Amino acid sequence: MKDNILPFKAAETTKVRATTVHNTFSVDRQLINSKNYHDLFLQLKFSPPVSESIYQCAMAILSHRNGTNFEDLYAIDARLGKLLAQNSSSTTPLRTFFNREDFTTLRKQPNPVILIHNHPNSTRPSITDIMTLANYPFLAASVIVGHDATLQIIRIRFQKSQLEAMFNIWYTNYKKIGFPKQEAILLATDNLYLKEAVYFEEHHP
Repeated sequence: MKDNILPFKAAETTKVRATTVHNTFSVDRQLINSKNYHDLFLQLKFSPPVSESIYQCAMAILSHRNGTNFEDLYAIDARLGKLLAQNSSSTTPLRTFFNREDFTTLRKQPNPVILIHNHPNSTRPSITDIMTLANYPFLAASVIVGHDATLQIIRIRFQKSQLEAMFNIWYTNYKKIGFPKQEAILLATDNLYLKEAVYFEEHHP
């Protein structure tokens, strides 16, 4: 991605490439290559250059990870749209992260940072996604792109300690009444969304 972001309407020709792989992690190219999908990014309420940068990151991620259960992670300047860091080499299914050097670079930025990554199974942002934002105040938002053309964004409403306390109470209660660990995590995360502890938007083309 270039630092000089194109005007928003100029990028409508960006396309996810065709692939011979077709499985449950395949990208819905018909939807994602459409103008309607491109226009979704204006609904994120960032400036046009930042919206365009998020879109370009999303298209690069979806093209690269089409048909796989791997994730890519990008970070951009929330005011300028400039690409700051990316990890496109994760080999752990359904997981991605920045190394210490990249995080140090992001911490030193004068402006807030937006994260963009994909969910191959098009699921809602996880507790890990939520707590990553809570742990690092320089992160303004996290944008998650699903392979089914779902576009989601989260921001944090409460301080880290408040979120942790709420989550831990619900998680402990679910464990006490017999739910397995993973299900208790999902149910406790559901409550964070229901109580609007996390600002959440979901968009579809």
